[in-house]
Amino acid sequence: MLQAQTFVFNTLESRNNCNPKFQLDIIIEIVGIKINNIYYDDARNNNGSFGFEILFKYKNIFTGSIPTSTNTFWAYNFTIKSQNNAIGSRNGISNNISNVPLRNSPEGILHSTSNNITYNGSASRLGFENGKIYDNPEILDMFNFSQFEISVNLPCMNANASGTKFDILLPIHLENWQAKTQQDGILLNWQIASTDNTEYFVIEKSNDAQQWQTLTSIDNSHRVYEYKDAQPFEAQNYYRLKAIDALGAITYSHIINAFFENTKLAEMRSYPNPAKDYIYIENLGDNALIQIIDLKGSIAFEYKNNATSNLRLDLPNLSTGIYMLSIISPNGQAFTQKISIME
Repeated sequence: MLQAQTFVFNTLESRNNCNPKFQLDIIIEIVGIKINNIYYDDARNNNGSFGFEILFKYKNIFTGSIPTSTNTFWAYNFTIKSQNNAIGSRNGISNNISNVPLRNSPEGILHSTSNNITYNGSASRLGFENGKIYDNPEILDMFNFSQFEISVNLPCMNANASGTKFDILLPIHLENWQAKTQQDGILLNWQIASTDNTEYFVIEKSNDAQQWQTLTSIDNSHRVYEYKDAQPFEAQNYYRLKAIDALGAITYSHIINAFFENTKLAEMRSYPNPAKDYIYIENLGDNALIQIIDLKGSIAFEYKNNATSNLRLDLPNLSTGIYMLSIISPNGQAFTQKISIME
């Protein structure tokens, strides 16, 4: 049973004077603690010290056009802190981690330099072993990491941010939990090695890794699963699995993400323009809402498309003039075009 402590940072934006513009999302996931340099002082009421290294996964997600300056320090630093009472520490725990790769290595696994902890009382009875890596929930909870600060130095961006913490507990062993972008959506795949007591899964999605909505529920009856999100958000999409066991206990998987760009909207076109009695719309998506809006912002005509890719749309008796043709997909993406109506 593996617990990971995950920190998702608020989106960092390039400065206003930067051209082109870009955004940066950073996800840090603590997956283990390596113990070293153990010292027990039994003569002083079981006081002592030990060193530790933090093992973590990182993922850097760029959106927009990334500057290509060669004189750039493509890395960032972060500091992780715990509550003062973590594992009996006298002064709390703080660890500075420097030079995490940003552009050239957008994701990977690293470990921090060693940091010593001096503690009181029962901490000496934890039974730590030198050189051993601990990834079990009890040990990670003892360290009680709760504060996370990051410093980014990039062209057009000098930023500091704090991370929002998510404690993630996996009651099952997931394999190949991944999201793949396709032309008509995002395909989610996962595989489990053991079912444990999980009754069913709930797939949740988000566009910021903080506010989540339910996508679907799937019974736990197989080892290999697949589901397509046919209505992803434009740009970044985050996903997590919620596992519900026979007793109703809820636990979560780690977060994955995929970028989606609606090429269907880019291929859409309408004609003739100017129009009179009708217009043709090509490459129209399913369940799209079509609106014709006058210059005052009032909806002069509205039509809901069901399953037609190419549509001839007969127009009502609209007054001669300029209108906006608006086509809105089910996930809120919009195609707009100025059209003229003639007699």
